[in-house]
Amino acid sequence: MAATLALTGAAAGALAEPLPPPTGPVILTVTGSIDNRNTESGAQFDLEMLEALGTTELRTSTSWTEGTPVFEGVLGRRLLDAVGARGARAVGRALNDYSIAIPLSDFRDLPLLLALKMNGQYLKVRDGGPIWIIYPWDQHPDLVNEETKQKSIWQLTELQVE
Repeated sequence: MAATLALTGAAAGALAEPLPPPTGPVILTVTGSIDNRNTESGAQFDLEMLEALGTTELRTSTSWTEGTPVFEGVLGRRLLDAVGARGARAVGRALNDYSIAIPLSDFRDLPLLLALKMNGQYLKVRDGGPIWIIYPWDQHPDLVNEETKQKSIWQLTELQVE
């Protein structure tokens, strides 16, 4: 199976700008070892702010979907750059309190996607939204394993950088 990536949106240079406060509903909070904050406790993002970091498309199969859907969202490394993340891992937390540690190297070394859309439609909670971490399984068959599946957290609401 083939996987494809396409980058659109803001240039990488825009990531160094200070984070504005969210104006819409907060869908992701990043806390912990970060340098760039927009609240006392960390960095909060609404949908518009995440998309302003630049969006990428990733076509890959998953264990939970049929066929080879096209996911669209923000590359994990862009988010880490935007908040000035320092550390070895990020603990992701979902709406249902599921949590899992993800090495920062996964975000930096892979086109790890914080998916906001699947097949052109924004992810709803029942679809794994508002954010679903998608690994590039079709590009990296070595990632097709239980450990990586566990790190593909859906209904993501928080990342704590450690």
